Amino acid sequence: MSVERIIESISGKRIATYERCFETTDISECLGMYIWNKRVCAELLPVLQILEVSLRNGLCSGYESLFRERLKQQGKNAAEIDAAFDPMWLKNFYDSATDNQYKDTKVAIVSAANKLEKRGIELTADNLIPELTFGVWSHLCQSHDINADQSLRLWPDLLYHAFPGRKMKHPQLINILRNVNRLRNRIAHHEPVWYSKSLYGTPAYLNKVINFYNECLILIEAINPSNLKAITLVNSHASLTALCSIQCVAEYKNLAAGVHEIPQLNIKNWHTHAQFSECIRGAISSIQGDLVSIKAVDGNYAGQFFIDKRDKAILVGLAQLKVGELVTFIPTRFDDSFIATKVHYNLPT
Repeated sequence: MSVERIIESISGKRIATYERCFETTDISECLGMYIWNKRVCAELLPVLQILEVSLRNGLCSGYESLFRERLKQQGKNAAEIDAAFDPMWLKNFYDSATDNQYKDTKVAIVSAANKLEKRGIELTADNLIPELTFGVWSHLCQSHDINADQSLRLWPDLLYHAFPGRKMKHPQLINILRNVNRLRNRIAHHEPVWYSKSLYGTPAYLNKVINFYNECLILIEAINPSNLKAITLVNSHASLTALCSIQCVAEYKNLAAGVHEIPQLNIKNWHTHAQFSECIRGAISSIQGDLVSIKAVDGNYAGQFFIDKRDKAILVGLAQLKVGELVTFIPTRFDDSFIATKVHYNLPT
């Protein structure tokens, strides 16, 4: 496959940005820089995921901490505070909100609650929180000033409770969240994360990425400094440091020069060799009518497996099964039960 055919799939308009900004000499260099952007985005994704999970949990635990502190200052005792705290505070506030500034967040929360209902999942705080979009949490941080009517009156008091790891002013928090949201949108829409109309030259483009990443780190540290270690564990920090260098850009420019020499992927062959066998060995441990249990012999599989009553071993071979007999089977799970399927018996001992 030629570089031209790959470019056709990506779109010439997108590639033109790389040609203009990185002063490439041919389309293979454009493709190389396009792939460099993809690699940068790939390394930023785990950072954004850790940030988003940390943010929503930090805001929720921070709100509860602030709520309890305020009631304690009012002279309430522990039992009274426990009784007053509403785990569904976020949904209940927006459900009753009439101010137009909350309209989008209200719609997002209702949508998340409806998704849970359609999936038959109980509407609780623990189930609802992961379903809410980044925009909900971002808007929560940008609204609800302590002096604002019809608000949760959070800021700046919530800063200490939700972002204890770093001193931060509320305007700084808002600015970082807006930039993080821009970064998320660029990645989601396959746009160059390094681009800005006002920038010129590779160092400036690299600094754009570095500054995006730096703000993510600042926010993660503010929520929980220990979560920075997770960034190290997923190898994003080392990879982004390497990718954001003049030398790396030069290497990626030349990356696609020999694309015609790269062998075509044999998808079928790869899939055949990549898959693992799910079959394990076990011994029949009990037979009570058509309820047959198996104890796994292979390691890492604890507990009893019950043969699926629709399995051929039950429908056809039940009379032949004996306690202690070796079998092979595919382990599956149904709720809290472990089920054995595709059972093969009469194996040599």
